[in-house]
Amino acid sequence: EVVNTANPAAELAVQAVALPQTITGPTLDQMTSTEQLADTIAGINTTVSSSTSFGPATILVGDDQSQTFFVPAGTENINTNTHTETFVNKNFQQTIDSTWEVFGLLPGVNNAPALSLIGLIGTGAGLLGLALWRLRRPRAAGSSRN
Repeated sequence: EVVNTANPAAELAVQAVALPQTITGPTLDQMTSTEQLADTIAGINTTVSSSTSFGPATILVGDDQSQTFFVPAGTENINTNTHTETFVNKNFQQTIDSTWEVFGLLPGVNNAPALSLIGLIGTGAGLLGLALWRLRRPRAAGSSRN
């Protein structure tokens, strides 16, 4: 007698029905899907700073301070920078569907495999041939057809 004890809950469930001769499994069949939900803003930080440059000088301006600007001699440039950071929560929902499959053979139950389609066709053809052979067989005089 073989009993798999990998999953005690599955073993107890099978034993509650009847004592199995063999049991295989459990096998986990699992499907996972992930879906992105709406984003939520967690916070916004804004920092304002300024710098003063006296010419002659070359300063950086623009987006990410990627451009140069020449400040002529005898002038001053006040550069005001506003830096804004937005913090966003990315929300996801994950769904996991799980099915445990346990297979067991119970005593007293016919556990023979069912005939395949080819086996069923072959059996039907054999029975049909036997019936046709019986209908065509010569009969002795005075015998009944039944």
